[in-house]
Amino acid sequence: MVLSWVQRKADEMLAVKPITKDSPDFEEVKQIYLSEFPRDERAPMWILLWKAKKDSVEFLACYDEDTLIGFVYLILWEKVTFILFFAVNNKLQSKGYGSKILGLVKDRYPGNKIVLDIEILDEKAWNYEQRKRRRSFYLKNGYEPTGVIMQESSMAFELLVNGGAFVEEELHSLFRSYLGSVIYFFNKPKLVRQQNSSD
Repeated sequence: MVLSWVQRKADEMLAVKPITKDSPDFEEVKQIYLSEFPRDERAPMWILLWKAKKDSVEFLACYDEDTLIGFVYLILWEKVTFILFFAVNNKLQSKGYGSKILGLVKDRYPGNKIVLDIEILDEKAWNYEQRKRRRSFYLKNGYEPTGVIMQESSMAFELLVNGGAFVEEELHSLFRSYLGSVIYFFNKPKLVRQQNSSD
């Protein structure tokens, strides 16, 4: 297996390989995607693959030696990296792989600020405890609240950032580049700054 990029830290080795429809591990990556993201939060896989042909997008399978541990889907714009999707195989969770993949992204784009979104903390949500754990995980890995909520139809996501101050226009420019001007015009993300936020 030819790996496109390798990260080495002490006695560990993580590697990534671009995912395409013809990749040997495509079906396994697809199953991780389908199992880890609810239907209403997923984009069609064909769109992810199509957009990943752009130089500003990376769809990467992540490996520990020859073991597929998960994947990350990145959108790039100037000095901003947006983590659109990120998941670890549920059979390999709680082994530190999530933190290693986040570290891999940071090392891959050392000068970039990295932005991602998570489900907002809603005590009425069926997965409230999971949401709390997920938020705590990102905070422990150096991500900070931006004080901005991104609303998509009936869903709302909190934006977190690592490596710099969050700038709303940068995120709009990133999505405009990713979606294309026409689709972006009809699907422009609505960003709402939380009241009483110091960010």
